[in-house]
Amino acid sequence: MTILAAIAGGRLSQRAWMLGALVTFTVGLGGFVVGAILRAIGAVWEPPIRRIHEAVGGVLPLGAFVLVIAISLEPTALIGLGVLVALEETLRAVSVAERPEARTIAMVALPVATIATSLVVFDGVVPQIAPRWGANASALYILSASFVVAMGIVLVASARLASPLQLGPAHASALGRTTLAGVCVWAYIGFTAFLIVWIADLPHEVTFFVTRTSGAARVLLASLVVVQFVLPFLLLLFHAAKRHFAFLAVLGVLLVVGNLLDCVWLVMPPANMLAAAPLLVFASFAWIVARARFRRHPRVASNDALARALAYEAWS
Repeated sequence: MTILAAIAGGRLSQRAWMLGALVTFTVGLGGFVVGAILRAIGAVWEPPIRRIHEAVGGVLPLGAFVLVIAISLEPTALIGLGVLVALEETLRAVSVAERPEARTIAMVALPVATIATSLVVFDGVVPQIAPRWGANASALYILSASFVVAMGIVLVASARLASPLQLGPAHASALGRTTLAGVCVWAYIGFTAFLIVWIADLPHEVTFFVTRTSGAARVLLASLVVVQFVLPFLLLLFHAAKRHFAFLAVLGVLLVVGNLLDCVWLVMPPANMLAAAPLLVFASFAWIVARARFRRHPRVASNDALARALAYEAWS
């Protein structure tokens, strides 16, 4: 199927590869961003799930590679990708070595990663999606969407590994609150970007949204809003629900599906089975990479931070 997609040529092949590349890139970027944020703020409950988000972030080099082969990138975008991969690998190496400067590196990495992501989005992704679209908020939108999908994967993996990692209801609640914050930020940035364009009535930007709010794209957008914001927002408001990993696992799957809908809405590939071939291949490789990285370092070494994390109690 991938070979057929590659030789199909024209817009189908380009959009199909772009969709697969964007999904893979957002997953890896999100894992890195989640880890950097949790380390930077010093989240007490984070150590038990540290290797999970690091494994998800380990997909970033693969995401960068598929972006390079799928999209014509400007030199600045290539530099941005290189910086992101270097930051992710550095933070992960320092974290695995249990070095105390990991938090400092995470704090420095976040603003640098934001700038690097802006280079990738503005000089790589956006020109391929809409050549004349001057989306000032697109980098923040991609960052927030990446955070949400990574949290979705972390929720599913944490539910699966709750027993061996000694995770309890308090950790589930913390994961739920973090996910709720990410979902709200994603919705806020997306709505604000749309509202500014609508108020200003900018020709190029309006064309981008008109195309994606008409016909079948309107149904896709409505589904995206429901799956990635309305349902998660309403469900995560209930404190009791957030304390159950089974509930969070279902929510995590919902967020992964939401990211796929989001990328499809942005890229707008043709409605053809061939469009899914690169995505399936990239997703398979991403799974293999993340699983291998987690198996290599499955747990955080026992220390005072881990002891405090395992004894963590969430507020009501």
